[in-house]
Amino acid sequence: MQASIPTWKPPIIDWSLVGALVFDLGNVLIDLDNDFYGKGWPAGINEKEQASFTDWVAQEGLWLKYEKGEIETAGFVDVLCSRLGISPKQVTTYWNQILLGIQPKRFDLLAQLQQRFPLYVLSNTNQLHIEWVRNHVKELGIPDFETRFFKEIFYSYEVGAVKPEPAIYAAAEAGIKLSPKQLLFIDDRAENIEAAKARGWQAVLLPPEIEVERVFEGIDLSA
Repeated sequence: MQASIPTWKPPIIDWSLVGALVFDLGNVLIDLDNDFYGKGWPAGINEKEQASFTDWVAQEGLWLKYEKGEIETAGFVDVLCSRLGISPKQVTTYWNQILLGIQPKRFDLLAQLQQRFPLYVLSNTNQLHIEWVRNHVKELGIPDFETRFFKEIFYSYEVGAVKPEPAIYAAAEAGIKLSPKQLLFIDDRAENIEAAKARGWQAVLLPPEIEVERVFEGIDLSA
């Protein structure tokens, strides 16, 4: 039996104004394990230890610091190895477990879209995740995923700010050099969408269960 298509109605987009498409990565172009962060860390951590570790991460702001590039990857891995008593390989493997991969049909979509619009990425991410993505798409036969499809990419760990902070949107605006109303942004988090709209961007909130192709159902990509 064919799976039913989730009900979703995209917002009204003024395509006559759109001069560039700006994509988030996770849950937009790349599929994520959305239950990942509730699973805890490996290597036999019991419930009490997990709660203590979670509190420590929050107090340190560790995840945020890493995604803002305030901690280098080597230091990030080292502090987790020391805290948890596990190897660098275990840290890296587990950290990347949230990433499920990109469906090959996304490459077809991006190739079609770039005939009509310049494409950009605006993503909260980190070096370990991006290295995984680069290796993953190479295995799928796309050795130059970032440069092949996108004119410019704005990763939080390189910009030094995360969505929904104004600085990362300002960096994208400075790089794209179009008026805000010409930017169509697609993201899976409401706070990121609201921050973009506050700057005058057009924006689409894409629930994780909705495939990004549905945003473009109303336009002719063959033109």
